[in-house]
Amino acid sequence: MLLFQDLMVAPILLSAELLGKEGGSVFALAAAALAKAAGAVALILVAGRFVLAPLVAAAASTRSRELIMAITLVVVVGSSALTHAAGLSAALGAFLSGMMLSETAYRHQIEVDLEPFKGLLVGVFFVTVGMSVDFAAVLPRLPAVLGATLALLVVKSAFSYLAARIMRVGQPIAAESAILLAQTGEFAFVVLGLLSARGTLAAGDAGVLVAVVGLSLATTPLLARLGVLVGRRLDEKAHGDLAAGEAPVASALVVVGGFGRVGRLVAQVLEEEGVPFVAVDNDPRRVAQERAAGRPVYFGDAGRAEILERLGAEGAQAFVVTLDAPSAAERMVAAVRRHWGAAVVIARAKDAEHARRLSALGVADVTPEATEASLQLAARLLAALGLPEDVVAARIERTRDAVRREIERGTTNDGA
Repeated sequence: MLLFQDLMVAPILLSAELLGKEGGSVFALAAAALAKAAGAVALILVAGRFVLAPLVAAAASTRSRELIMAITLVVVVGSSALTHAAGLSAALGAFLSGMMLSETAYRHQIEVDLEPFKGLLVGVFFVTVGMSVDFAAVLPRLPAVLGATLALLVVKSAFSYLAARIMRVGQPIAAESAILLAQTGEFAFVVLGLLSARGTLAAGDAGVLVAVVGLSLATTPLLARLGVLVGRRLDEKAHGDLAAGEAPVASALVVVGGFGRVGRLVAQVLEEEGVPFVAVDNDPRRVAQERAAGRPVYFGDAGRAEILERLGAEGAQAFVVTLDAPSAAERMVAAVRRHWGAAVVIARAKDAEHARRLSALGVADVTPEATEASLQLAARLLAALGLPEDVVAARIERTRDAVRREIERGTTNDGA
């Protein structure tokens, strides 16, 4: 829902631009503005499709986060300047650049790298919003502000509930969603600022509307609690005591860290069994190839919890660690254990020493790569010498158990 609200920013900003035009007929102004807007948006989208993706891929191939960040900022500033030159809002250009970057395989890494800037700029944004509130104009009209805020919450929640019911959403979920979405979006500040700057909206009226938007946003925590309460009451009324005792259905998602030869084989097995998965790898060429083949593989550092969270780690039942670099594998295991301790973690180790370190971090099952390859080779040798299959299987399994006990004993000794 919030994503579709954000998508409505483009036509709303365009409408705000049209309202600020003076002189000439409305249709002529609208046609000229639409032509310029369409040209600017088309240029940005075409450049994003054929220039941005190869450019970001080239930057990612250098493994330089600074270069990726620099290109991202250039894209944002360039898109904003282009829409501003076309008579549109710079915010629209920034919005479009974000949409383009989200289509690349590097979106999760870019989101994580932009997080510090996001917090800083959001703070600056709300400081400027707070400074735009004119208490001298708002306080005399405080009853009207409170009434407008209440009316906004009631009307929007009513329309959201009606839309949800039309789409055949259950009554409890429809009511909870409607109440939660009753407030305005933060883009309202951008639109009001644009209208005020263009003189379409008087400064006093803009301050009052900013106060209404701010108050509606401030009610979000209260609305969330109210929505949960109302939804639960309606659910209990509809289903009796059954609804209260139901446990949420856990996701069957598997997160695969590393998509080399081992990760690809694991993914192939999951695909054949119909188990949904998502993978992350830091090789841009490999990511591009796998995405071209239609697999859900993304670029990023699997050892960072922020990347895993954006891949859906909250709903994952299991994590498979197949990273080549031992340090990267250990960082991923540590991140998973720190944030999602209940999930199952299975890892591939380079050798016995690496397996001990992974086991000490809490991996449920560690498979040393060299050991497993040796066991398979030994099994083929015994079969070639004519030993029965059950004897070969029993011997290999006993050896495998011995290796596991050695790993566990080494972990225990290290811990002691």
